Amino acid sequence: MEQRKFRYGKRVYDYVLERSKRKTFSLVVFPNMKISLRVPLDAPDSDIDNFLIKKWPWLEKQLSELSRYKKNPVTKSYVSGESFYYLGRQYMMKVEKSSTEGVCISPGIITVKTRMSLRNSEHNKAIYEKWYLEKCESVFKKELFSAVKDYSIAIIPRLKIREMKTRWGSYQKNNTINLNPRLLQAPRIAIRYVITHELCHIKYKNHDKDFFALLESRISDWKKIKDELELKFG
Repeated sequence: MEQRKFRYGKRVYDYVLERSKRKTFSLVVFPNMKISLRVPLDAPDSDIDNFLIKKWPWLEKQLSELSRYKKNPVTKSYVSGESFYYLGRQYMMKVEKSSTEGVCISPGIITVKTRMSLRNSEHNKAIYEKWYLEKCESVFKKELFSAVKDYSIAIIPRLKIREMKTRWGSYQKNNTINLNPRLLQAPRIAIRYVITHELCHIKYKNHDKDFFALLESRISDWKKIKDELELKFG
């Protein structure tokens, strides 16, 4: 993947270019307004520019609609029919009456079981968030322990689940790794990448060439994983 800019008139668009074994061009605008262009391996820059110019009216329309949406975001109601991401997959929420409360997952469905009204948003949200944070703890710990086994680390860092606006994770000097709970929406490979990134900070505090050399030795395709994480879940 490659970060690029597309200039058309006074407009400048940042987008991610991905070359792969395909015959056609594919332009995607994600809900977070990030742009991805997939092209054949041998596509020349002139063809890429011409394609973007041709698609400019469509691109502007998509960005305009998403911009209006972002100004008036839809708040989750935690009722049947809404969609949620978990470990990289999209699920539809189903709320049903039950004598015991909790959450269970089946293919494509996240079921919230409640004793209260099916449309009691606050209660449904509380049930879901309790389950979600428990999953953060178990999934993140499993990935952390697995990552630590692969490398010579004397003391396993403490794990802390922490809300962060612009970061997926961070490493503190007291040997603690903070992970953003939103990371649970992403695939396991992305969770592993973020944890490995923070483990590299045990040896190198700054993002210098030695840090990135170590990261690349552990996850060779980390740039692709990072781009996909930012594009879809950032």
